[in-house]
Amino acid sequence: MLRGGARTNLLAPLNPQLLTGSGTVTVHVANTRLVNLSEAARHLLEYPYGCAEQTASSLLPWVVLLQTPALAAFAGREAGEAAAAVRSGIERLLAMQTGEGGLAYWPGGREPMLWVSAYGALVLGQARKAGADVPEPEFLGLLNYLQQAVLRGSPSEPGTRLLALCALALGGKPLPALHTRLGETAQKLSSEDRALLALAMAWGESQTAQARALLESSNGQPSSASPFASPVREKAIRLLAWQACEPGCAKAEALYQSLERDRKSGHWSTTQGNAWALLALWHYLGAEGDGERVTGSLSWGGEEQRFELPPGHHIVTHAFALGSNRVDEPLWLRASAGVAPHVQVRVEARLPGARVARQNHGLGIERTYARLGDDNLPLAFEGAKVGDRVLVTLRLSVPEAAEYVAVEDPLPGVLEAVNPEFKTQQIAPGARRLLWPGGEDAEDWWSDFREIRADRVLFFSNRVPAGHYVIRYVARVRAAGAVIAPGAKVEEMYRPDRFGLSDSQTLATRGD
Repeated sequence: MLRGGARTNLLAPLNPQLLTGSGTVTVHVANTRLVNLSEAARHLLEYPYGCAEQTASSLLPWVVLLQTPALAAFAGREAGEAAAAVRSGIERLLAMQTGEGGLAYWPGGREPMLWVSAYGALVLGQARKAGADVPEPEFLGLLNYLQQAVLRGSPSEPGTRLLALCALALGGKPLPALHTRLGETAQKLSSEDRALLALAMAWGESQTAQARALLESSNGQPSSASPFASPVREKAIRLLAWQACEPGCAKAEALYQSLERDRKSGHWSTTQGNAWALLALWHYLGAEGDGERVTGSLSWGGEEQRFELPPGHHIVTHAFALGSNRVDEPLWLRASAGVAPHVQVRVEARLPGARVARQNHGLGIERTYARLGDDNLPLAFEGAKVGDRVLVTLRLSVPEAAEYVAVEDPLPGVLEAVNPEFKTQQIAPGARRLLWPGGEDAEDWWSDFREIRADRVLFFSNRVPAGHYVIRYVARVRAAGAVIAPGAKVEEMYRPDRFGLSDSQTLATRGD
Protein backbone atom coordinates (compact mmCIF):
# COMPACT_ATOMS: atom_id res chain seq x y z
CA MET A 1 0.00 0.00 0.00
CA LEU A 2 1.34 3.42 -0.99
CA ARG A 3 0.33 6.71 0.57
CA GLY A 4 -1.05 9.13 -2.02
CA GLY A 5 -0.31 12.79 -2.54
CA ALA A 6 3.30 12.33 -3.58
CA ARG A 7 5.18 10.52 -6.30
CA THR A 8 6.71 7.08 -5.67
CA ASN A 9 9.30 5.23 -7.77
CA LEU A 10 7.84 1.74 -8.20
CA LEU A 11 11.13 0.31 -9.52
CA ALA A 12 13.18 1.26 -6.46
CA PRO A 13 12.93 -2.21 -4.77
CA LEU A 14 13.74 -4.16 -7.97
CA ASN A 15 17.01 -5.66 -9.18
CA PRO A 16 18.10 -3.25 -11.97
CA GLN A 17 19.42 -6.18 -14.06
CA LEU A 18 15.80 -7.25 -14.72
CA LEU A 19 15.26 -4.04 -16.69
CA THR A 20 18.09 -4.68 -19.16
CA GLY A 21 16.29 -7.43 -21.10
CA SER A 22 13.30 -7.50 -23.40
CA GLY A 23 9.80 -7.82 -21.96
CA THR A 24 7.25 -5.84 -19.99
CA VAL A 25 6.67 -4.13 -16.66
CA THR A 26 3.00 -4.51 -15.69
CA VAL A 27 1.53 -2.30 -12.97
CA HIS A 28 -1.78 -2.98 -11.18
CA VAL A 29 -3.21 -0.08 -9.18
CA ALA A 30 -6.27 -0.77 -7.03
CA ASN A 31 -8.40 0.67 -4.27
CA THR A 32 -8.80 -2.76 -2.65
CA ARG A 33 -6.38 -5.08 -0.90
CA LEU A 34 -7.69 -7.88 -3.11
CA VAL A 35 -5.05 -6.87 -5.66
CA ASN A 36 -2.48 -8.51 -3.37
CA LEU A 37 -3.85 -11.89 -4.49
CA SER A 38 -2.83 -11.39 -8.12
CA GLU A 39 0.46 -13.30 -8.05
CA ALA A 40 -0.97 -16.19 -6.04
CA ALA A 41 -3.77 -16.54 -8.60
CA ARG A 42 -1.31 -16.34 -11.48
CA HIS A 43 1.02 -18.90 -9.87
CA LEU A 44 -1.84 -21.38 -9.50
CA LEU A 45 -3.04 -20.87 -13.06
CA GLU A 46 0.43 -21.26 -14.57
CA TYR A 47 1.86 -24.05 -12.39
CA PRO A 48 2.94 -26.68 -14.88
CA TYR A 49 2.01 -30.03 -13.32
CA GLY A 50 -1.28 -31.95 -13.44
CA CYS A 51 -1.84 -34.11 -10.35
CA ALA A 52 -5.24 -33.99 -8.65
CA GLU A 53 -4.03 -31.58 -5.96
CA GLN A 54 -2.63 -29.09 -8.46
CA THR A 55 -5.63 -29.49 -10.76
CA ALA A 56 -7.91 -28.62 -7.84
CA SER A 57 -5.67 -25.74 -6.74
CA SER A 58 -5.60 -24.26 -10.25
CA LEU A 59 -9.41 -24.42 -10.32
CA LEU A 60 -9.73 -22.15 -7.27
CA PRO A 61 -8.72 -18.84 -8.95
CA TRP A 62 -11.34 -19.42 -11.63
CA VAL A 63 -13.96 -20.07 -8.94
CA VAL A 64 -13.00 -16.75 -7.33
CA LEU A 65 -13.20 -14.93 -10.67
CA LEU A 66 -16.55 -16.56 -11.42
CA GLN A 67 -17.95 -14.80 -8.35
CA THR A 68 -15.94 -11.57 -8.70
CA PRO A 69 -15.69 -10.87 -12.46
CA ALA A 70 -14.33 -7.35 -11.97
CA LEU A 71 -11.18 -8.85 -10.47
CA ALA A 72 -10.15 -10.90 -13.52
CA ALA A 73 -7.29 -8.47 -14.09
CA PHE A 74 -5.63 -10.02 -11.03
CA ALA A 75 -4.27 -12.86 -13.08
CA GLY A 76 -4.18 -11.22 -16.50
CA ARG A 77 -7.38 -12.99 -17.56
CA GLU A 78 -10.69 -11.91 -19.05
CA ALA A 79 -13.79 -12.12 -16.85
CA GLY A 80 -15.64 -14.05 -19.57
CA GLU A 81 -13.12 -16.90 -19.43
CA ALA A 82 -14.07 -18.01 -15.93
CA ALA A 83 -17.20 -20.07 -16.65
CA ALA A 84 -15.54 -22.16 -19.38
CA ALA A 85 -12.35 -22.56 -17.33
CA VAL A 86 -14.32 -23.77 -14.29
CA ARG A 87 -16.16 -26.35 -16.42
CA SER A 88 -12.87 -27.57 -17.87
CA GLY A 89 -11.22 -27.77 -14.43
CA ILE A 90 -14.12 -29.75 -12.98
CA GLU A 91 -13.93 -32.20 -15.89
CA ARG A 92 -10.18 -32.69 -15.46
CA LEU A 93 -10.52 -33.27 -11.74
CA LEU A 94 -13.39 -35.73 -12.02
CA ALA A 95 -11.51 -37.60 -14.75
CA MET A 96 -9.26 -38.81 -11.88
CA GLN A 97 -12.20 -40.32 -9.97
CA THR A 98 -11.84 -44.05 -9.33
CA GLY A 99 -14.48 -46.77 -9.14
CA GLU A 100 -14.62 -46.35 -5.34
CA GLY A 101 -15.66 -42.72 -5.72
CA GLY A 102 -12.43 -41.17 -4.45
CA LEU A 103 -9.79 -39.38 -6.49
CA ALA A 104 -6.45 -40.82 -7.56
CA TYR A 105 -3.47 -38.52 -7.12
CA TRP A 106 -2.22 -38.89 -10.72
CA PRO A 107 -4.20 -39.11 -13.98
CA GLY A 108 -4.89 -42.73 -14.86
CA GLY A 109 -4.49 -43.91 -11.25
CA ARG A 110 -6.80 -46.66 -9.98
CA GLU A 111 -6.29 -46.30 -6.23
CA PRO A 112 -8.06 -43.40 -4.47
CA MET A 113 -6.07 -41.23 -2.07
CA LEU A 114 -8.10 -39.99 0.89
CA TRP A 115 -6.31 -36.65 1.37
CA VAL A 116 -6.52 -35.56 -2.26
CA SER A 117 -10.14 -36.79 -2.41
CA ALA A 118 -11.01 -34.57 0.55
CA TYR A 119 -9.18 -31.58 -0.90
CA GLY A 120 -10.71 -32.09 -4.34
CA ALA A 121 -14.19 -32.36 -2.82
CA LEU A 122 -13.63 -29.11 -0.91
CA VAL A 123 -12.67 -27.27 -4.11
CA LEU A 124 -15.62 -28.79 -5.98
CA GLY A 125 -17.85 -27.68 -3.11
CA GLN A 126 -16.56 -24.13 -3.49
CA ALA A 127 -17.27 -24.29 -7.24
CA ARG A 128 -20.77 -25.62 -6.59
CA LYS A 129 -21.42 -22.83 -4.08
CA ALA A 130 -20.31 -20.32 -6.74
CA GLY A 131 -23.00 -21.62 -9.06
CA ALA A 132 -20.87 -23.92 -11.23
CA ASP A 133 -22.41 -27.11 -12.59
CA VAL A 134 -20.72 -29.96 -10.71
CA PRO A 135 -22.11 -33.31 -11.97
CA GLU A 136 -24.33 -34.60 -9.18
CA PRO A 137 -23.67 -38.37 -9.44
CA GLU A 138 -19.90 -37.95 -9.42
CA PHE A 139 -19.95 -35.37 -6.62
CA LEU A 140 -22.25 -37.49 -4.44
CA GLY A 141 -20.04 -40.51 -5.13
CA LEU A 142 -17.02 -38.55 -3.92
CA LEU A 143 -18.84 -37.38 -0.78
CA ASN A 144 -20.03 -40.93 -0.04
CA TYR A 145 -16.46 -42.18 -0.33
CA LEU A 146 -15.33 -39.53 2.17
CA GLN A 147 -18.20 -40.24 4.55
CA GLN A 148 -17.44 -43.96 4.64
CA ALA A 149 -13.74 -43.26 5.16
CA VAL A 150 -14.18 -40.90 8.12
CA LEU A 151 -16.80 -43.10 9.80
CA ARG A 152 -14.50 -46.13 9.56
CA GLY A 153 -11.97 -44.39 11.78
CA SER A 154 -9.06 -41.99 11.75
CA PRO A 155 -6.33 -42.41 9.14
CA SER A 156 -2.70 -42.18 10.20
CA GLU A 157 -2.79 -38.42 9.56
CA PRO A 158 -5.60 -36.84 11.67
CA GLY A 159 -5.71 -33.72 9.50
CA THR A 160 -6.86 -35.81 6.53
CA ARG A 161 -9.98 -36.91 8.37
CA LEU A 162 -10.71 -33.35 9.46
CA LEU A 163 -10.24 -32.03 5.92
CA ALA A 164 -12.76 -34.65 4.78
CA LEU A 165 -15.21 -33.38 7.43
CA CYS A 166 -14.83 -29.84 6.03
CA ALA A 167 -15.53 -31.08 2.51
CA LEU A 168 -18.58 -33.00 3.70
CA ALA A 169 -19.93 -29.98 5.57
CA LEU A 170 -19.45 -27.71 2.56
CA GLY A 171 -21.05 -30.33 0.32
CA GLY A 172 -24.19 -30.48 2.44
CA LYS A 173 -23.42 -33.73 4.30
CA PRO A 174 -22.11 -32.58 7.72
CA LEU A 175 -21.52 -35.01 10.57
CA PRO A 176 -22.27 -32.83 13.65
CA ALA A 177 -22.16 -35.69 16.14
CA LEU A 178 -18.64 -36.56 15.00
CA HIS A 179 -17.67 -32.87 15.14
CA THR A 180 -18.75 -32.74 18.78
CA ARG A 181 -16.98 -35.97 19.68
CA LEU A 182 -13.73 -34.84 18.09
CA GLY A 183 -14.07 -31.41 19.73
CA GLU A 184 -13.92 -33.12 23.12
CA THR A 185 -10.39 -34.32 22.27
CA ALA A 186 -9.12 -30.91 21.09
CA GLN A 187 -5.94 -31.18 23.19
CA LYS A 188 -4.82 -34.01 20.93
CA LEU A 189 -5.16 -31.85 17.80
CA SER A 190 -2.70 -29.40 16.29
CA SER A 191 -3.61 -25.74 15.70
CA GLU A 192 -4.36 -26.45 12.01
CA ASP A 193 -6.47 -29.49 12.84
CA ARG A 194 -8.51 -27.52 15.39
CA ALA A 195 -9.09 -24.85 12.72
CA LEU A 196 -10.24 -27.51 10.23
CA LEU A 197 -12.67 -28.92 12.80
CA ALA A 198 -13.92 -25.40 13.60
CA LEU A 199 -14.44 -24.79 9.89
CA ALA A 200 -16.42 -28.04 9.55
CA MET A 201 -18.59 -26.96 12.49
CA ALA A 202 -19.22 -23.48 11.08
CA TRP A 203 -19.95 -24.74 7.56
CA GLY A 204 -22.09 -27.65 8.76
CA GLU A 205 -24.68 -27.17 11.46
CA SER A 206 -23.64 -23.64 12.52
CA GLN A 207 -21.92 -24.88 15.69
CA THR A 208 -20.23 -21.48 15.94
CA ALA A 209 -19.87 -21.36 19.73
CA GLN A 210 -17.99 -24.68 19.79
CA ALA A 211 -15.98 -23.60 16.73
CA ARG A 212 -14.91 -20.33 18.37
CA ALA A 213 -13.85 -22.19 21.52
CA LEU A 214 -11.68 -24.49 19.42
CA LEU A 215 -10.00 -21.54 17.71
CA GLU A 216 -9.32 -19.75 20.99
CA SER A 217 -7.68 -22.76 22.65
CA SER A 218 -3.90 -22.56 22.49
CA ASN A 219 -2.64 -25.93 23.75
CA GLY A 220 -2.39 -28.97 21.52
CA GLN A 221 -0.13 -31.14 19.44
CA PRO A 222 2.67 -29.96 17.11
CA SER A 223 1.78 -29.11 13.54
CA SER A 224 1.43 -31.90 10.99
CA ALA A 225 4.48 -33.38 9.28
CA SER A 226 2.46 -34.00 6.12
CA PRO A 227 4.35 -33.09 2.91
CA PHE A 228 1.40 -30.85 1.98
CA ALA A 229 1.55 -28.88 5.23
CA SER A 230 3.16 -25.46 5.68
CA PRO A 231 2.95 -22.54 8.14
CA VAL A 232 1.18 -20.51 5.42
CA ARG A 233 -1.51 -23.16 4.97
CA GLU A 234 -2.09 -23.32 8.72
CA LYS A 235 -2.53 -19.53 9.01
CA ALA A 236 -4.85 -19.46 5.99
CA ILE A 237 -7.07 -22.23 7.40
CA ARG A 238 -7.22 -20.42 10.74
CA LEU A 239 -8.16 -17.17 8.97
CA LEU A 240 -10.86 -18.96 6.98
CA ALA A 241 -12.24 -20.48 10.20
CA TRP A 242 -12.26 -17.16 12.07
CA GLN A 243 -13.98 -15.47 9.13
CA ALA A 244 -16.64 -18.20 9.15
CA CYS A 245 -17.19 -17.81 12.91
CA GLU A 246 -16.66 -14.08 13.56
CA PRO A 247 -16.29 -12.08 10.32
CA GLY A 248 -13.89 -9.14 10.43
CA CYS A 249 -12.65 -9.78 13.97
CA ALA A 250 -9.27 -8.57 15.23
CA LYS A 251 -7.77 -12.07 15.16
CA ALA A 252 -8.69 -12.42 11.49
CA GLU A 253 -6.98 -9.11 10.68
CA ALA A 254 -3.85 -10.23 12.58
CA LEU A 255 -3.75 -13.45 10.55
CA TYR A 256 -4.19 -11.44 7.35
CA GLN A 257 -1.24 -9.21 8.26
CA SER A 258 0.88 -12.25 9.10
CA LEU A 259 0.08 -13.86 5.73
CA GLU A 260 1.02 -10.62 3.98
CA ARG A 261 4.44 -10.72 5.65
CA ASP A 262 4.89 -14.32 4.47
CA ARG A 263 4.48 -13.43 0.79
CA LYS A 264 7.66 -13.74 -1.31
CA SER A 265 7.74 -12.43 -4.90
CA GLY A 266 4.04 -11.74 -4.50
CA HIS A 267 2.88 -15.26 -3.57
CA TRP A 268 3.23 -18.10 -1.06
CA SER A 269 5.59 -20.55 -2.82
CA THR A 270 3.56 -23.78 -3.11
CA THR A 271 0.21 -24.68 -4.62
CA GLN A 272 -1.13 -25.53 -1.15
CA GLY A 273 0.11 -22.26 0.33
CA ASN A 274 -1.26 -20.20 -2.55
CA ALA A 275 -4.60 -22.00 -2.80
CA TRP A 276 -5.48 -21.79 0.89
CA ALA A 277 -4.20 -18.20 1.14
CA LEU A 278 -6.20 -17.20 -1.95
CA LEU A 279 -9.38 -18.80 -0.59
CA ALA A 280 -9.01 -17.36 2.92
CA LEU A 281 -8.01 -13.86 1.83
CA TRP A 282 -10.75 -13.67 -0.80
CA HIS A 283 -13.34 -14.54 1.86
CA TYR A 284 -11.81 -11.99 4.23
CA LEU A 285 -11.03 -9.10 1.90
CA GLY A 286 -14.13 -9.56 -0.21
CA ALA A 287 -16.19 -8.59 2.83
CA GLU A 288 -14.47 -5.20 3.09
CA GLY A 289 -16.41 -2.04 2.30
CA ASP A 290 -16.02 -0.05 -0.91
CA GLY A 291 -12.62 1.42 -1.61
CA GLU A 292 -12.06 5.13 -2.01
CA ARG A 293 -12.02 7.03 -5.29
CA VAL A 294 -8.43 7.28 -6.54
CA THR A 295 -7.03 9.32 -9.42
CA GLY A 296 -3.44 9.60 -10.55
CA SER A 297 -0.91 8.68 -13.18
CA LEU A 298 1.90 6.28 -14.06
CA SER A 299 4.86 7.62 -16.04
CA TRP A 300 8.07 6.01 -17.26
CA GLY A 301 10.60 7.24 -19.77
CA GLY A 302 8.30 9.83 -21.33
CA GLU A 303 5.22 7.58 -21.44
CA GLU A 304 2.37 8.62 -19.15
CA GLN A 305 -0.87 6.83 -18.35
CA ARG A 306 -3.56 8.56 -16.31
CA PHE A 307 -6.08 6.51 -14.33
CA GLU A 308 -9.22 6.87 -12.25
CA LEU A 309 -10.66 4.31 -9.84
CA PRO A 310 -14.28 5.00 -8.78
CA PRO A 311 -15.46 3.96 -5.30
CA GLY A 312 -15.75 0.19 -4.97
CA HIS A 313 -13.37 -2.67 -5.72
CA HIS A 314 -11.59 -1.64 -8.90
CA ILE A 315 -8.24 -2.24 -10.60
CA VAL A 316 -6.47 -0.52 -13.48
CA THR A 317 -3.62 -2.20 -15.29
CA HIS A 318 -0.97 -0.78 -17.59
CA ALA A 319 1.97 -2.57 -19.24
CA PHE A 320 5.17 -0.73 -20.19
CA ALA A 321 7.58 -2.23 -22.73
CA LEU A 322 11.15 -2.63 -21.52
CA GLY A 323 13.67 -0.64 -23.52
CA SER A 324 17.22 0.67 -23.30
CA ASN A 325 15.91 4.26 -23.05
CA ARG A 326 14.18 3.42 -19.76
CA VAL A 327 16.76 1.39 -17.85
CA ASP A 328 17.90 4.26 -15.63
CA GLU A 329 14.54 6.04 -15.46
CA PRO A 330 12.23 5.84 -12.40
CA LEU A 331 8.68 4.61 -12.91
CA TRP A 332 6.63 7.22 -11.08
CA LEU A 333 3.25 6.67 -9.47
CA ARG A 334 1.27 9.76 -8.51
CA ALA A 335 -2.05 9.37 -6.71
CA SER A 336 -4.71 11.54 -5.08
CA ALA A 337 -3.68 13.30 -1.90
CA GLY A 338 -4.85 11.58 1.26
CA VAL A 339 -5.66 8.17 -0.25
CA ALA A 340 -3.64 4.97 -0.23
CA PRO A 341 -3.82 2.92 -3.44
CA HIS A 342 -2.60 -0.67 -3.47
CA VAL A 343 -0.02 -1.52 -6.13
CA GLN A 344 1.46 -4.69 -7.65
CA VAL A 345 4.41 -4.55 -10.08
CA ARG A 346 5.29 -7.55 -12.27
CA VAL A 347 8.43 -7.68 -14.42
CA GLU A 348 8.68 -10.31 -17.16
CA ALA A 349 12.02 -10.10 -18.93
CA ARG A 350 14.30 -12.21 -21.08
CA LEU A 351 17.87 -11.22 -20.31
CA PRO A 352 20.38 -11.10 -23.17
CA GLY A 353 22.68 -14.12 -23.28
CA ALA A 354 21.30 -15.49 -20.01
CA ARG A 355 22.61 -18.97 -19.15
CA VAL A 356 21.88 -21.17 -16.16
CA ALA A 357 24.69 -22.59 -14.02
CA ARG A 358 24.27 -25.85 -12.11
CA GLN A 359 22.75 -25.45 -8.65
CA ASN A 360 22.25 -27.87 -5.78
CA HIS A 361 19.91 -26.87 -2.97
CA GLY A 362 19.42 -30.25 -1.35
CA LEU A 363 18.89 -32.06 -4.67
CA GLY A 364 21.33 -32.47 -7.57
CA ILE A 365 20.82 -33.08 -11.29
CA GLU A 366 23.15 -33.44 -14.26
CA ARG A 367 22.25 -34.00 -17.92
CA THR A 368 24.10 -35.44 -20.90
CA TYR A 369 23.19 -35.99 -24.56
CA ALA A 370 24.47 -38.81 -26.78
CA ARG A 371 23.62 -40.07 -30.25
CA LEU A 372 22.31 -43.61 -30.41
CA GLY A 373 23.82 -45.85 -33.05
CA ASP A 374 21.95 -48.61 -34.87
CA ASP A 375 23.22 -51.04 -32.22
CA ASN A 376 21.84 -48.83 -29.41
CA LEU A 377 25.31 -47.89 -28.24
CA PRO A 378 25.64 -44.24 -27.13
CA LEU A 379 28.01 -42.15 -29.26
CA ALA A 380 29.31 -38.59 -28.98
CA PHE A 381 26.58 -36.05 -29.72
CA GLU A 382 28.77 -34.01 -32.08
CA GLY A 383 27.69 -34.47 -35.67
CA ALA A 384 24.06 -35.30 -34.80
CA LYS A 385 21.78 -34.66 -37.77
CA VAL A 386 18.05 -34.50 -38.47
CA GLY A 387 16.44 -37.91 -37.89
CA ASP A 388 19.11 -39.20 -35.46
CA ARG A 389 17.97 -40.68 -32.16
CA VAL A 390 19.37 -39.03 -29.04
CA LEU A 391 19.77 -40.64 -25.61
CA VAL A 392 19.12 -38.06 -22.89
CA THR A 393 20.49 -39.08 -19.49
CA LEU A 394 19.54 -37.34 -16.24
CA ARG A 395 21.57 -38.20 -13.16
CA LEU A 396 19.99 -37.29 -9.85
CA SER A 397 21.47 -37.04 -6.36
CA VAL A 398 19.09 -37.26 -3.38
CA PRO A 399 21.12 -36.97 -0.16
CA GLU A 400 18.01 -37.24 2.05
CA ALA A 401 14.69 -38.94 1.33
CA ALA A 402 12.21 -36.72 -0.51
CA GLU A 403 8.46 -36.73 -1.21
CA TYR A 404 6.51 -35.65 -4.29
CA VAL A 405 9.53 -35.01 -6.44
CA ALA A 406 9.22 -33.55 -9.95
CA VAL A 407 11.90 -33.76 -12.62
CA GLU A 408 11.42 -31.37 -15.53
CA ASP A 409 13.66 -31.43 -18.59
CA PRO A 410 12.94 -28.64 -21.11
CA LEU A 411 13.53 -29.74 -24.70
CA PRO A 412 15.79 -27.59 -26.87
CA GLY A 413 14.14 -26.47 -30.11
CA VAL A 414 16.04 -28.99 -32.25
CA LEU A 415 14.81 -32.07 -30.34
CA GLU A 416 11.48 -33.85 -29.80
CA ALA A 417 10.93 -36.62 -27.23
CA VAL A 418 9.77 -39.98 -28.60
CA ASN A 419 10.17 -42.46 -25.74
CA PRO A 420 9.87 -41.45 -22.07
CA GLU A 421 11.64 -44.55 -20.76
CA PHE A 422 14.82 -46.06 -22.16
CA LYS A 423 15.61 -49.16 -20.11
CA THR A 424 19.11 -50.29 -19.32
CA GLN A 425 18.41 -53.58 -21.08
CA GLN A 426 18.03 -51.71 -24.37
CA ILE A 427 21.67 -50.67 -24.27
CA ALA A 428 24.16 -53.06 -25.81
CA PRO A 429 26.17 -55.27 -23.38
CA GLY A 430 29.20 -53.50 -21.97
CA ALA A 431 27.45 -50.11 -21.83
CA ARG A 432 24.73 -50.86 -19.30
CA ARG A 433 26.22 -49.99 -15.93
CA LEU A 434 26.07 -46.33 -15.02
CA LEU A 435 28.10 -45.00 -12.10
CA TRP A 436 27.63 -41.71 -10.33
CA PRO A 437 30.83 -39.60 -10.31
CA GLY A 438 32.77 -40.98 -7.35
CA GLY A 439 32.02 -44.61 -8.18
CA GLU A 440 28.59 -45.12 -6.58
CA ASP A 441 25.95 -47.09 -8.44
CA ALA A 442 22.98 -45.15 -9.76
CA GLU A 443 19.58 -46.85 -9.55
CA ASP A 444 16.92 -46.56 -12.22
CA TRP A 445 14.37 -43.90 -11.28
CA TRP A 446 10.82 -45.08 -10.53
CA SER A 447 8.08 -42.81 -11.89
CA ASP A 448 4.57 -42.71 -10.41
CA PHE A 449 3.65 -40.58 -13.41
CA ARG A 450 5.44 -39.29 -16.49
CA GLU A 451 4.46 -37.04 -19.32
CA ILE A 452 5.81 -35.95 -22.70
CA ARG A 453 4.89 -32.47 -23.84
CA ALA A 454 5.92 -30.59 -26.96
CA ASP A 455 8.49 -28.54 -25.06
CA ARG A 456 9.50 -30.73 -22.10
CA VAL A 457 9.55 -34.17 -20.51
CA LEU A 458 8.29 -34.64 -16.94
CA PHE A 459 8.86 -37.40 -14.38
CA PHE A 460 7.24 -37.62 -10.94
CA SER A 461 7.80 -39.84 -7.93
CA ASN A 462 5.76 -39.65 -4.73
CA ARG A 463 8.56 -40.95 -2.51
CA VAL A 464 12.27 -41.08 -3.26
CA PRO A 465 14.67 -42.72 -0.79
CA ALA A 466 18.12 -41.22 -0.38
CA GLY A 467 20.49 -42.33 -3.15
CA HIS A 468 21.63 -41.74 -6.73
CA TYR A 469 19.25 -42.23 -9.64
CA VAL A 470 19.28 -42.18 -13.40
CA ILE A 471 16.55 -41.37 -15.91
CA ARG A 472 17.03 -42.15 -19.60
CA TYR A 473 14.72 -41.25 -22.42
CA VAL A 474 14.99 -41.05 -26.19
CA ALA A 475 14.54 -37.94 -28.32
CA ARG A 476 14.94 -37.35 -32.04
CA VAL A 477 16.66 -34.53 -33.88
CA ARG A 478 13.84 -32.63 -35.58
CA ALA A 479 15.69 -29.60 -36.95
CA ALA A 480 19.14 -28.29 -37.76
CA GLY A 481 20.69 -25.38 -35.91
CA ALA A 482 22.56 -24.22 -32.81
CA VAL A 483 20.41 -23.67 -29.70
CA ILE A 484 20.71 -23.40 -25.94
CA ALA A 485 19.14 -26.27 -23.99
CA PRO A 486 17.69 -24.76 -20.77
CA GLY A 487 18.78 -26.44 -17.55
CA ALA A 488 16.85 -29.45 -16.26
CA LYS A 489 15.23 -29.10 -12.83
CA VAL A 490 14.45 -31.42 -9.93
CA GLU A 491 12.34 -30.18 -7.02
CA GLU A 492 10.19 -31.24 -4.13
CA MET A 493 6.84 -29.81 -5.19
CA TYR A 494 5.75 -28.90 -1.66
CA ARG A 495 9.20 -27.80 -0.47
CA PRO A 496 10.27 -25.60 -3.39
CA ASP A 497 13.35 -24.37 -1.53
CA ARG A 498 14.77 -27.89 -2.05
CA PHE A 499 15.70 -28.14 -5.72
CA GLY A 500 18.52 -28.58 -8.20
CA LEU A 501 19.32 -27.27 -11.68
CA SER A 502 21.63 -28.64 -14.34
CA ASP A 503 23.82 -26.46 -16.52
CA SER A 504 22.27 -25.04 -19.66
CA GLN A 505 24.05 -26.43 -22.73
CA THR A 506 24.63 -25.43 -26.33
CA LEU A 507 23.62 -28.06 -28.91
CA ALA A 508 24.41 -27.97 -32.62
CA THR A 509 22.74 -30.25 -35.16
CA ARG A 510 23.06 -30.67 -38.93
CA GLY A 511 20.52 -30.96 -41.65
CA ASP A 512 22.31 -33.73 -43.64
